[in-house]
Amino acid sequence: MTDRARRGAIGIVSLIALAAAAPVAAGQGGAPPAAAGDIVVGEWVGRCGAIGTLVPAADCAVVGAVIRPHLDEMSRVQQMMDGLRGWPQAPGLKPDPATGKSVILYVDYDRSKGGVMADTVGGYSKEYGWISFTQREMGEAAPRVETRPGPLFQPAAGDPRPPQLITREGYSGWRQLMQFSAHELFHAYQATSPFHRSYYSFSRSSTDYSVSWIHEGTAEAAGYLYQAQRLGQPGQARDTSYARALNRTADKGYDRGEFWYLLARNRNAGAPMKFLFDLHKSTDAIPAGGYEQSISWLDTQLRAAGGGLREDYGRVIAQVTDPGRYVPDGVNAYEFPEFEANSPDQAVEVRTDPVEIAGLAASGFYTIMRGKHLQPAEDRELPGSRLVWFELLIDKQEGDERVGLAVADQWVDRKPFTRLILPEGQDIGYFPRATNIDAAAPAETGAASARFNLLTRNVHLRGPGCASVGKTYPVRIDLESNPLGTNPTPEFKAQRGRFTGGDYAAPAGPGPDTLMVKARGVKGDVWAPFAKLDVRSRCNIVIISDDSRMTYDDDAKATRVEGGDGQAPAYIDAKGMVGLNDETGRWMRFPHTAIGGGHPGTMAFFDVPLDKDGLKLNALNQGPLILVEGLKLMRRDVARSRQRATESPAPCPSGGGQCIRFVHPSQPEAGIFFDRAGEPVGFEVDGVMTRIEYDGDPVVVPPA
Repeated sequence: MTDRARRGAIGIVSLIALAAAAPVAAGQGGAPPAAAGDIVVGEWVGRCGAIGTLVPAADCAVVGAVIRPHLDEMSRVQQMMDGLRGWPQAPGLKPDPATGKSVILYVDYDRSKGGVMADTVGGYSKEYGWISFTQREMGEAAPRVETRPGPLFQPAAGDPRPPQLITREGYSGWRQLMQFSAHELFHAYQATSPFHRSYYSFSRSSTDYSVSWIHEGTAEAAGYLYQAQRLGQPGQARDTSYARALNRTADKGYDRGEFWYLLARNRNAGAPMKFLFDLHKSTDAIPAGGYEQSISWLDTQLRAAGGGLREDYGRVIAQVTDPGRYVPDGVNAYEFPEFEANSPDQAVEVRTDPVEIAGLAASGFYTIMRGKHLQPAEDRELPGSRLVWFELLIDKQEGDERVGLAVADQWVDRKPFTRLILPEGQDIGYFPRATNIDAAAPAETGAASARFNLLTRNVHLRGPGCASVGKTYPVRIDLESNPLGTNPTPEFKAQRGRFTGGDYAAPAGPGPDTLMVKARGVKGDVWAPFAKLDVRSRCNIVIISDDSRMTYDDDAKATRVEGGDGQAPAYIDAKGMVGLNDETGRWMRFPHTAIGGGHPGTMAFFDVPLDKDGLKLNALNQGPLILVEGLKLMRRDVARSRQRATESPAPCPSGGGQCIRFVHPSQPEAGIFFDRAGEPVGFEVDGVMTRIEYDGDPVVVPPA
């Protein structure tokens, strides 16, 4: 929006003055008489002139190139609005007797009688039923440099202008003209709407803007919405302040266009313009000076469609994240309150100073988490394994019930705002906004005050160490500090698998996978890896001989040993061994030092840890896993050393399919069987077969 447009966009009172200054030719409805220079497109006639005088057609040369496409654009706007109006009356446009068309007057205000309104951009006259634009504003949309062929001067996809209007200056003039056009034509529909009495049936003083925030604000929004529809994005909204009460304007109502634009998009994302037209079906009337009545009217309309002003206002504020929109009127240099969160190592919360919020308005403040409290995780490849859980909420003891909270682009109202923070050693902050609207009686909302609570906690995420193909595993979330606040609710994703809530479902095939969590980093939201794992055919390993069975569960990091003599099984986990006392019938635990190289049943526990090529396995509780990984490493090392091992096809020990029988050169009496995926599935020593399977029951160590 140009500065001239900001200063001079026409209001209802100014339009009346404009019409009064124009001598009316008989039968001409206030417009200059028909001339040879008239341009007719569809149902519109474009006419150049000054107020009360006819300007020769030659003086329209600067805008002549843009009039025809502009009239065509007006036809598009009218066709769209006709389909949305929802009432039988046509827009308040009076046909020109000479042509029978609706008139658009392109005014040379500099040559008008008395120079009336030389700085305006145009306007709609209800009394005379025409729309005017200045020749100067039209000239800004016309070519100002020589048009030459080439990509620079060709229309972009969807550009409504003909090629001759593409100039080096870009799109700004045409974009603004489209916004002005939809704005003024929307006024013509307002003039015949059921709600028109609120605009035209009450005598208002020149300083009474009790309805202009609706009248001009919705028209501004209509312009933005049309720009967004035709060009992909709205124009630059006028300066405004949400620190001021919603029904108070500093720019004759135009500055509330952004509010109505966002409200319409929130209410009807598919057809936001229809929301503005539906509001004008109301038969209620807002009297002169009816500032409070205008708020009650809007709340009533919103409640009729479900919701209410308090919630709708909060959702608008959630989308307005620019701090400049919350600077109070008349303040040149404004410093927002700033509150610093404590270290997540401290089990306390920070309580802010009171934040003051005007009625029907919003106030902003800053929250900061210092980089010295956000040190990265030790494992740089898995930065998401250690995070910080941040919470911000309204203090229940000192937070008026009318106060709601918006943070980032989220309206949380009275609930906590929560985010996982990725520690990167740098400050991370938010600009929250507190809203103040009484849900039950919004028009009676007075000023309010509220304190806010800030809370940070260290969070550790742990995925499964191993995952079986197609199986599901929960992600472990450990809170290291601070029992206060809510439990984290992270958002996860995986490179290959998938998540349902906090449960990871492994993919259908084996291979590596990376688990990630969404967290706020210094540059915005990121997906941070917190676990890397191998997806295997099976994570449970079962070693089966004639008289015993040993089952390892990688999730539990525990092994169960079952003998063939009917005795109770024995268990080993990271803390030691658990066995059943036959005399007392109770489970008893023994430390690792008491186990040594003992043999529960007839299967030996391996007491030599495996620490090779990144594998670090505890021998006592991971015996079957050590055996399987050790066999694979042995086969690999033999191949690398070029020793003369024997590999030959053989039936698998399970009796199904073909396997590879591997014979180590130093142990010709033993054969190890590998499946096609390279997993060991059995070994044979002196004719005695021991099978290895990968589908066993979970190992649950009894409490002892």
